[in-house]
Amino acid sequence: MSAKYISTGEILRKYRRDAGYGSLNAIAEKLGVNHNTQGNYERGLNLPGLDYLQKFATECGCSFAELVNQVMIDEEVNRRVQDAPDANSDTSGIRQEVTALAEDVGNLKPDWITLILELRISGQISPNGALQVARQAAGIKT
Repeated sequence: MSAKYISTGEILRKYRRDAGYGSLNAIAEKLGVNHNTQGNYERGLNLPGLDYLQKFATECGCSFAELVNQVMIDEEVNRRVQDAPDANSDTSGIRQEVTALAEDVGNLKPDWITLILELRISGQISPNGALQVARQAAGIKT
């Protein structure tokens, strides 16, 4: 199974659309939040709380546990990004690089993706080093 770092916002957007809510306004109104708040959640600018996640899961027919787990992963990634030395200031580019790497290599668990992301952001490994770590984590002989 191919693993990809998917943010909480991307998951919320997917489940919203899958549930038939085409617009931010529609789901925001149903959940009792401002459409700007919903937009910030989906763009990854803010992470939602447990009350919101419970309402969202019920309304969209998805797993509350999965949503909570994803928020916890995002909080950890964000914490590691903030704590990392400023060796690489382009964290969005590195996130895209690691996401593409995970898709290419496949079979990577989210914990490995988070670790590789942290190492790349902190400048501890190069893109080639990230590829080597990903291949080893996925059990691919180099």
